[in-house]
Amino acid sequence: MKRNRQQLADDLTRMQHELARTAVVSQDATTGDLLQTPGRLQARREDVTAHLRHLAQAVAVEEPRLLQEYVRWTASQKAARSQPLDVWRHDLDRLTTLLANAWAEDRFAVIKPYLEQSAIDARTPEPEALSKLARQYLDALLTGQPDTAAALIHRALDDGMAMIDIYLDIFQRTQREIGRLWEINRLSVAEEHYCTAATQSIMAALYPRLINQAPRVGRTFVAACVESDLHELGLRMVADCFELAGWTTHYLGANLSHDQLLEAAHTYTPDVFGLGASMSSHVQAVAGAITRLRCDPPASRMKIIVGGNPFNLAPDLWQKVGADGYASDARQAIAVAEQLASTSTPEPACEVKI
Repeated sequence: MKRNRQQLADDLTRMQHELARTAVVSQDATTGDLLQTPGRLQARREDVTAHLRHLAQAVAVEEPRLLQEYVRWTASQKAARSQPLDVWRHDLDRLTTLLANAWAEDRFAVIKPYLEQSAIDARTPEPEALSKLARQYLDALLTGQPDTAAALIHRALDDGMAMIDIYLDIFQRTQREIGRLWEINRLSVAEEHYCTAATQSIMAALYPRLINQAPRVGRTFVAACVESDLHELGLRMVADCFELAGWTTHYLGANLSHDQLLEAAHTYTPDVFGLGASMSSHVQAVAGAITRLRCDPPASRMKIIVGGNPFNLAPDLWQKVGADGYASDARQAIAVAEQLASTSTPEPACEVKI
């Protein structure tokens, strides 16, 4: 069944553009001439292609919540930008009909529940709970005052606030709120990128203060985002907190191929390797990376932990991709890594999880 499920996911991925072209037509009784222009037609097909990509990921790991959250997020940001949900809903209905007619009954029966459980829901996320300091920090960023934001952080440290609390209660929470503000169209892409870059700069300036705060524990942690994942700040926070906890840390950044991850494992021989995935469309890349590492004898005994939004949505997903553990934030990641690094386990089997 696992092989059949993976074949279905592979077929959805391989056929995504062809299916989108067939499902989205320029004019019919429902849409009329609302979106006939080539540019708008292409945008609709891109929406359906993205839907198929996330459907494939969800099917591969038997996790409908991945598709459900993608649909909710897409509906929320479309509604906030006054983009018509009825046209998108119509295109997805056509896609479902197309798959029902074109695929064998037993194959369609596997994906039908995923489609039915992903009704369009434009709920927006609740605002992030921010402390007074976090709110002041965010306000400084939103008003283009990075120097003020940095001064707030340095003052808090001088007043005795723990560095890990700065990372988790200030940086992490404000980044989540910035993402929410973009989703509901309160921030532009440029403003979101500016705020993120400002926090990255402030973190870089803090690095000399955190690197020698704890005695070295004699363990090594490597962190990287998988192929095609460009959202690196969250994992960078995790890596910095490992350094703060006394680990020797090598942060590799975003968008690393399986070959590059394997090369890093050989170069740094970490006790624990952390892989991040910010979106559900990256889950299969995580599984593929873990399989590649497991099947390489020098790297096979290394412990692997995962994190990111897909794993927060489905807390048992880490087991499905073959990881040794999962963490929702840096503090939990350190605790999980310390436990794994102190536990001797047999060499894991080299097998494809999904």
